Amino acid sequence: MLAGLWDEQKRAIAERLRRVCFVNNADGAEWCEAPRYWAPDGIHPNDEGYRIWGEHIAHALSTSLRNQASHHSMVAEVVAQAA
Repeated sequence: MLAGLWDEQKRAIAERLRRVCFVNNADGAEWCEAPRYWAPDGIHPNDEGYRIWGEHIAHALSTSLRNQASHHSMVAEVVAQAA
């Protein structure tokens, strides 16, 4: 619950800032729930968990960058047509 509130704060800040992408945590993802991806402390991922989490973050960032590039391309096209 506390982590969810913290995520909402981070999401709200990211929405106000340019060039900031909030990457939602992987709660509910199969790997996130599987004990074999967690360190013995139960809080931190193990090496494999960090690898998968890194892939999750990379996918989210690449999607965000593609969406931004597409948006900028559409804006440039509209500006060019208006000129």
